Amino acid sequence: MKTKAILAVRILVFSFPLFFPTLSFSQFKNAEILDKAHILVTYMLDFRQDSTNLDDKRSEEMLLFIGNNISLFMSYNEALNDTIIAELLRAEQRGVDRQTLINQFGASRGPLTRFRFRIYKFFAENRLTFHKYIIPHFYAYEEPLQFLNWQIIPGEEKVIQNYRVQKATTTFGGRNWVAWFAPEVPISDGPYKFNGLPGLIIKIGDTRGHYVFTLTSFEKLSSPRPIELIPGTSEVKTTRKNFLRAAENFRNSILIHARDAQFAPETQRRAAENMRRLNNPIELRAD
Repeated sequence: MKTKAILAVRILVFSFPLFFPTLSFSQFKNAEILDKAHILVTYMLDFRQDSTNLDDKRSEEMLLFIGNNISLFMSYNEALNDTIIAELLRAEQRGVDRQTLINQFGASRGPLTRFRFRIYKFFAENRLTFHKYIIPHFYAYEEPLQFLNWQIIPGEEKVIQNYRVQKATTTFGGRNWVAWFAPEVPISDGPYKFNGLPGLIIKIGDTRGHYVFTLTSFEKLSSPRPIELIPGTSEVKTTRKNFLRAAENFRNSILIHARDAQFAPETQRRAAENMRRLNNPIELRAD
């Protein structure tokens, strides 16, 4: 556990803000195919991770894979890393030796992502599951799928990305959200955990503009892509409330990890400063 904590601090200091490892070969080998995506929706997420410095604006592409019964939401960079690992696994199955694969994997790592969660929505079962790693555990929790109380605003319509959309509002995670959904696209889904409207969510953001998801493309896939559940090592089943508490505890304890690793005072300071900037998660609290 101490080794993982030391690694986390090193990454926080030098590669801020990623603080958990890429999934391993063995986890991919044990992946379970839940469904096959026939639609891929891409969103651009514009966000502010530091509420004390709102001029620090960042963006990242996010993907929504939609199957017949299940959807998966994750970052583009994470999906790219998945593809790299899958290619290396196929090479291993062709007889490429492990050291060569390790060398190739190290040289082929995709870009980092600030959003290493995976959200699965099980429409037929009316539930979603959230999966993420926080040192030293993989965590997973389940929620009802349609837990949001939407208010559709009559007469509020406009055009976004060539879709005629309607306005809806809700509260979630300590934020007030405004969504624009397209009734012409009869898919009751959207980015992150958002779902339950009579049409695909084209754009949604909190009223302070700290997190804004905007659709950039909608593609019907010519070749379906498997939606895989990749098991975490020693995954801890928990609740949303306890997960958010674990995430907050980790942010608060990073300086302790740096001291335990016997890093120089300047390194400890940088670790604490980098973590301090991660003060504005999507979910501020459990409702």
